[in-house]
Amino acid sequence: MTYKILSTRQIKETLFTTIEFTFDFGIEIVEIPHFYPETISDEAFQVNIEQNIKIVADALVAKEIKSQEIENKLPILEIGIIKSII
Repeated sequence: MTYKILSTRQIKETLFTTIEFTFDFGIEIVEIPHFYPETISDEAFQVNIEQNIKIVADALVAKEIKSQEIENKLPILEIGIIKSII
């Protein structure tokens, strides 16, 4: 997985980054809000932004894994069969 910052914008104390993630399963472009990011030092600021990007990347991977798990289970559902509720 890789990412690229496509753009940034600021509204008051919130920084928004538009990120292009490249995963094995495809490309996702997401805007991430960074509310009141750490600004004490350049390094702290960079680390804070990168941590937020990683959190979003992890969530996107988890979402894709769950989507695939559900898709793999679809064939076990019996469609068009009347069943009684016990």
